[in-house]
Amino acid sequence: MNGLRRNYELRKRRAPRARIIRPTAAPVARLPWLPRLQLRHSAPKYTTHTIRVGDRPFGLAQYWTGSGARFRELEAVNPSLGALQSGPLPYPNWVVGFVLNIPQQWAPWQKAPPPTGL
Repeated sequence: MNGLRRNYELRKRRAPRARIIRPTAAPVARLPWLPRLQLRHSAPKYTTHTIRVGDRPFGLAQYWTGSGARFRELEAVNPSLGALQSGPLPYPNWVVGFVLNIPQQWAPWQKAPPPTGL
């Protein structure tokens, strides 16, 4: 009986629960001369790939699309490559270290970067 009485007394002495007071937000007046900011997130149109030793346009297109014949699509997103030519270099600016734009239609985010020498 004594233990029950003491338990009851301890509960009575505890501090009451704190009430949570949530502030009410007053409506913010819109200033007519202040334009609304519209933030739009647009996905990039391409992903980049740095040309490495042994990389060829046909091999990169084959890796990302499954069809090497689609390498001509690189010209559209990389105008600085120059025109296709015959010879050891397919494009005038196709050199190691050149940053190449890969079209989003090729879905480059679904695969890891290709191995060297494609």
